[in-house]
This record gives sequence, C-alpha cells and structure tokens, in this order.
Amino acid sequence: MRQLSHYPASVQCQFGIVPLVGYLFDYITHVYTSLLSEANPAAVEFMFFVCCAAFLCSILRASRVERQRIQMEQLQTSLNLQVTQAMREIEALRLSQQRASTYRTGHGLGVRSICAISEQYGGLTSFAAKDGQFTLRVML
Repeated sequence: MRQLSHYPASVQCQFGIVPLVGYLFDYITHVYTSLLSEANPAAVEFMFFVCCAAFLCSILRASRVERQRIQMEQLQTSLNLQVTQAMREIEALRLSQQRASTYRTGHGLGVRSICAISEQYGGLTSFAAKDGQFTLRVML
C-alpha cells in the first residue's frame, strides 16, 4: 500500500474505480440476466436497444479511428513533401553559393574583407586564380 501512495492521485483513483465498475457491471448483468430468464417483456425490448447502442458505438469508434489514420497519412505525406522540398532548396543554395564564390568578380566577399584589412594596416595583397586553384598573398 505504501508503494501505491507514491503514484499520482489519478492512478490511485483507478485502483478504486476499476473494481467498482467491475462490481456494477456484474450486478447489472446479473439483474438483467435474471429479468431475461423470467421473460420480462421490458428486458426483452431493452435488449434490442442495448444491441443497437453497442453497434452505434462500434461504428462511431471505427470511423474515428479511420479519420485519425487518414489525418496521420496526410500529415506524413505533407512532412515528406516538406523534407523533399527542403533538401532541394538546400542543394540549390549550396550550388548557388559555390557558383557565387567562383564566378563573382574579386572572388567573393572574403577576399574583399582580407584586402580591406590589409589596406587598413598598410599591407599589400595579391591574388590569382589559375586552373581551379586560388592563391592569395598578404604582406603586412
């Protein structure tokens, strides 16, 4: 019993509610079964209502589960589409950045920054690109 006291109140209530519901179900089943065995007309008519209610509940439950499944499939499809699009955009951005660094005059912002710092301190810079190889010389 001490171990049970460490659980939240909702879990503790379940230990009381579950046996209570089981007892009530057993009692109602016993009373209804005895009424059916006596061929009580009210119990016989009530049986049709119980069957219809159970059937309706099962249909509602099945349709709710199906709606949830469809929503999850739509969400999965949407997420897959977003991931695919993001991968395409990342690849396109990577390629455009590579092109920008190779085709831009002055060989990109990094070289301009290095040249500006070198000039600020009275240094000299020279750079060249030949056969896909970039050379930068800085003298301070």
